[in-house]
Amino acid sequence: METCTISVTLHNNRRVIQGLDRIEDMLLGEYIYSIVPWTVKGDAIQATIEEADFGRYDSEGYSYLFDLLGIVPGDLIEAYLED
Repeated sequence: METCTISVTLHNNRRVIQGLDRIEDMLLGEYIYSIVPWTVKGDAIQATIEEADFGRYDSEGYSYLFDLLGIVPGDLIEAYLED
């Protein structure tokens, strides 16, 4: 399996936090994820997922992230591959 690192920005809600907690061992960084101001409607969560399955991400796109984290499409703000 070829792996990759994916940075994500997600809406701050219970479902997202539970999903990130489930994959805690795949998250990069000392603080696992950070909460940042996003809009007047609320904050966002930024995290970096390392050792993600590149084959699945390449073929399934965001659906892979939805499945990995157990989130819905509306939870994802942005995602991109790290170099």
